[in-house]
Amino acid sequence: MNNDKLIQLIYDDMQEMKKRLDGMDKRFDRLENKVQDNTDAIRRINLRIENEIIPSIGFIADGHLDLNRKMDRILETFEKNEKDKETLTLRLNHVEGEVGRLKEKVAKLA
Repeated sequence: MNNDKLIQLIYDDMQEMKKRLDGMDKRFDRLENKVQDNTDAIRRINLRIENEIIPSIGFIADGHLDLNRKMDRILETFEKNEKDKETLTLRLNHVEGEVGRLKEKVAKLA
């Protein structure tokens, strides 16, 4: 091979490499754009989490605490009413017994 052909082959190889590098540059540019798009999407998601979701969770937690306190008050009232019911039942049984004894005494007197 003479020098001209060798130089031409080297030149052709360099041109082919240049085309491939240009293609790689385009692919890297697209990749950078996709990464930037993903970064923007992540930033939007983080902002939504900070501005909407976290405060909403706080409101839900506050509501949950309020409901829990109300439930505790209701349970306390229920327990008190149950104790009162038991006391009233005992007193009613006592009064019924007394009434029964009085009826017997009245029946004996009559």
